[in-house]
Amino acid sequence: MATLLVVITVVAENAFKALEKRKGTYAAVHAWMKFKADQRRELDGVVRVDETWIHGVDEKWHQDLHVTTYAPAEAKSTKGVAICFHGLGNYGEREYYYFAPWLAKHGIAAVVPDLPYFGHNVLHRGAHGRIGKWSSQIKAMTACVKWAFSTESPLASAGIRASELPWFVVGISMSGLGVLDWGISQFNNTCLDPKAMARCKGITALVPAVKFRLEINPVKKLLALIIGTLAPNFVFDQQTPPDPATGLARVSHDLKSVQWCTPCIEPASSFGLTGGDESKEYQIDCFPGSPLSTVTKIYFAAGRVSKSAKKWPKVPLFCTGSSLDDLVDPAGAEEFVASIDQSIRHQYKLYEGWYHPQLGERDREQLFEDILKFNGL
Repeated sequence: MATLLVVITVVAENAFKALEKRKGTYAAVHAWMKFKADQRRELDGVVRVDETWIHGVDEKWHQDLHVTTYAPAEAKSTKGVAICFHGLGNYGEREYYYFAPWLAKHGIAAVVPDLPYFGHNVLHRGAHGRIGKWSSQIKAMTACVKWAFSTESPLASAGIRASELPWFVVGISMSGLGVLDWGISQFNNTCLDPKAMARCKGITALVPAVKFRLEINPVKKLLALIIGTLAPNFVFDQQTPPDPATGLARVSHDLKSVQWCTPCIEPASSFGLTGGDESKEYQIDCFPGSPLSTVTKIYFAAGRVSKSAKKWPKVPLFCTGSSLDDLVDPAGAEEFVASIDQSIRHQYKLYEGWYHPQLGERDREQLFEDILKFNGL
């Protein structure tokens, strides 16, 4: 035990030093609340934006899930629905800051939830960003999909008949892996209405965490498992070296992108927390790192999902990779797509010169158009 405590201390000290170095590799941008306020002003009258909660206190994750919806101002112009899931350390609004409004302007209502234990769902057991069970994250995705088509969704009150429209799912990084697992385990008649499944145009997995560029030797893997089990709230900074071409972190080639905005602080009153918490401020991203127990769960899920490609259901699949990705090896997504039943409509695309956070990259609208084109909307 004493040896383990020494290891934890050393790792923590190294993580702190890494954080100091990281600060010097980030572009200076405005605070999160300015990004949010500016966007809401720009969208006023053009895109309808609603923030609410998906009931989940009685579910295995024991908490309501914050969700933001972006819909065309004219309900009649809505031609489809996208349910969008964020990556590790992030949350819905920031991850889909550019894509969700773009979708709404192109006639697609976007439903953007914060998954259990992430984002605005800050009041829960354990550390923020710490996954309880990976299986609960996947089941929560199903709950979000069903909610999008229900009368509880703001889409319904806006006059959008979501339950009659074609739809698709998008996940990135952690949730890129997540939507692959979701497709394998949840896209079936037991979990979803067959009529809803028939309207589904596809599943899009952006830079899915199936295979990793971060090389971890067996000893460190064992230590990670032990530390993550004994100290599940222990946060580990796994930042990779900056891009030698720029001297900056591999976040975005757009130096004004919201992706550079860390940490993201938001007053509780802005997202409806009450009971004495409304006067507090919360960090709703997971900068500078994520709980080690969460990272190990993702690694285990990646191994299982990559071996299950042949179980992919009869639903179109679009996967992407980034050539300058410092976290995820794009070969994993390519191999997964190559392993599914090739009679199912599918596509893998590598974006040359892009970093891992594709939705905030400089040429992001190229990706947005590719996603809509693949899903036929």
